[in-house]
Amino acid sequence: MIFFIPLLFVFPKKGDLAFADKLRRLRIRCPACAWEPSRTDRWYCSPGCGHVWNTFDTAALCPGCVKQWTYTVCLSCSVASPHEAWYVDEPEESGG
Repeated sequence: MIFFIPLLFVFPKKGDLAFADKLRRLRIRCPACAWEPSRTDRWYCSPGCGHVWNTFDTAALCPGCVKQWTYTVCLSCSVASPHEAWYVDEPEESGG
């Protein structure tokens, strides 16, 4: 007896890859107070599934329930701003 196991491969669209590459080059900071989150900062999906993750790792898409958040609350000043407004296209300051 032969069993076939279906496999599902998901390949990102070219536009998705370009957007992800652009996000890697952008600085992330709060539009209200200019606070810059670190890789270890965490947000939680509420109201939602309660999953805890770094929202900037997924462009505000909760990995727990796949809710796409449009606003992100600053962990420093508590102001909710559009998630896209957190991405700033400017070079990082070099320490000198």
